[in-house]
Amino acid sequence: MKFNRNFDVPAYAFASFALLGAVPAIAGSYTYTTLLPSGATGAIATSINDSDQVAGGAVLNGVDSGGYIWSAGTFTPVTIKKQSVSYLSAINDAGVATSKAYKGGTQYIFTYALGTGTLQETLLPKKTNYIIGGIDGSGTVIATSNTSKRKKLIVDSATVSGTTLTAFAYPGAEGTAAKVISPGGVVAGNYYDTMGLVHSFIYQAGTYTTLSLPGVVAQSVAINFIHDDGTLGGAFFSVADGPVGFIMSGGTITTYNYPISGGGMSSTYIVGIDAAGDVAGDYQDASGNGHGFIYTGGTYYDIDAPGATNTAVVGINSLGSLVGNYRVGQGGPVQAFIAQCPAGQSPCTQ
Repeated sequence: MKFNRNFDVPAYAFASFALLGAVPAIAGSYTYTTLLPSGATGAIATSINDSDQVAGGAVLNGVDSGGYIWSAGTFTPVTIKKQSVSYLSAINDAGVATSKAYKGGTQYIFTYALGTGTLQETLLPKKTNYIIGGIDGSGTVIATSNTSKRKKLIVDSATVSGTTLTAFAYPGAEGTAAKVISPGGVVAGNYYDTMGLVHSFIYQAGTYTTLSLPGVVAQSVAINFIHDDGTLGGAFFSVADGPVGFIMSGGTITTYNYPISGGGMSSTYIVGIDAAGDVAGDYQDASGNGHGFIYTGGTYYDIDAPGATNTAVVGINSLGSLVGNYRVGQGGPVQAFIAQCPAGQSPCTQ
C-alpha cells in the first residue's frame, strides 16, 4: 500500500548502501493515535508540521469527503461553501494548509490558516489539473499540471502566493514538474529537455541547478522532501534493485535498501529525516505488504500501526513524530495515524 509515490525522472548512478548495523538498546516506544474525524469511516493523512499538526482528508464509505486539520486531539474540518474539497495536501509550520477545490468545472487552489480561519482562493486556468507539491513557511504553494495536447504530454508548474498564480519553469526546458518545497522556499523537482529526457533540479535563491546523484545509475528519481539547507531525499529506480531510498546532503548520497528476509527487492522509499538524524521511510516485504520504518543508530526498525496489515509512513517532522496511513485486512478502510515519541525517550524504535 503506497501513498504519493510517483516516478517520472531518469537519473544517474549509484553510491554507498546504508547497511544494517548493530542493534542499539531500545530507547522508547511510539504512542499511536488513529486520526478519525467525526462521522467518517476512514481517513488519510498527507502532511505533518513541526507542531504535530496533521493535514489530511476524511473518507466516508470509500469516498473522499472533505479536508481536516488535526491539532492536539482536535479535528478542524476544512470545507469551502458550494465547492468540493477532497482532502488537504500539505500544512506548513504556521498551521496554514493547502489543497484544491472545485466549483462546477472550475478548479481553485486555496490556503486555510488554522489559527485565524482565513481562507484564500486562487482561480486556475481552464482545462488544468494541478497537483500540489507543498507549501512553504510564507504560504507559497508549489503545484504541477499535466495535460495532453495533440497527443503530446505538456507539463507545467506554478507557484501560488496570496491569490496570484505565477508560472514556474526550468530555463529552456520543455516541461517542468516542481515536486516539493522547503519551509524557506527551496524547490526540487524534474524537468524535460528538448530531447524528451528527464532530469532533476533544485531551485534556491533564484538559481536553478541540475541535480546529479553521485555514483548512481537509475532510470527515474522521485524526490519526496527537501530542507532549507538543500538536504533532500526520496527514491530512485533501478532495474536490478527496484526502488532504492536515498538522502543527499552536501553533495554526498546515502542509499537505503531495507533488508527483507530471503533477499529480493524491498521497494524502499525515504520520506524524511528528523533533527536528530533519524530517517523515516517505508518498504514492501516479500509478500507485498507495506511497512513503515525508522533507520537510527545503523539499524532499521519496522513501524506498523497497531493491528495493521499494511502501513505507509508519509512524513516525519523535526521532533521525530511520524504520520501515515494503514489498513487492517485487505478490504478494510484506509485509516490515518500519528505516532509520537514521548519526551525524553528519543529515539523511539517501535
